[in-house]
Amino acid sequence: MREPEVKLLRIYNNLDIVIKACRLSGVPNSISDEKLIEIIVENDYSSVLEHIVFTFEITCSNAIARELLEHRIASHTAFSTRYKMVEDYVYPFKNEEVRRIIENILNDYKKVQEKKEIKRYMLPFASSYKVIWTINARSLINFLGLRLCARASPEIQILARKILKICRKVLPEIFNRIECRGYNLGVCPENEARPKNCYHPEIPTKKEIKKKWFKMSKSLLEKQIGL
Repeated sequence: MREPEVKLLRIYNNLDIVIKACRLSGVPNSISDEKLIEIIVENDYSSVLEHIVFTFEITCSNAIARELLEHRIASHTAFSTRYKMVEDYVYPFKNEEVRRIIENILNDYKKVQEKKEIKRYMLPFASSYKVIWTINARSLINFLGLRLCARASPEIQILARKILKICRKVLPEIFNRIECRGYNLGVCPENEARPKNCYHPEIPTKKEIKKKWFKMSKSLLEKQIGL
């Protein structure tokens, strides 16, 4: 194993429930279901998307498994290094010296005759880690928006891209409209921190938009809030 891997175990594709929930809130029948989904995604009326739920099996490094925990509206069941042996590692970088070091550590780990509870303290962050991850579509869009950004760590970018590919196959109506949060919002919130390898350099930064808006609205703001 060298790159993170992801497998869709189950999806509660309640798109019909999403539509029904929208109609319940007063959306007229004159708006088609297709147009309604577009409005939900583009206008971020996304609470109804919580009715759609994905469960993935993720294999990643121990380091990236910790980043998944930062996404709190999700359920995690993790591989136990206390009761199970680690056999592999995830390291998606081209550095053979580091690879050899990781492999040597894992070989030494497998040779130690102590209990697994003690042995696991030898494991590097690159050690392979499995997670069953259940998340609703709204929270998943948030995850993808953050983790598809060029500033995200390389491994979690790879993982996010693989998740997006799966989601686009099963729910293209929603996920064909999703990318990094700069793309989703139409404005990049990273400002000066946006890296040169940004995937969407054509998107203006939040600071650029605010500067332009402030210049156009300065006189109005002075009247309203006394700037």
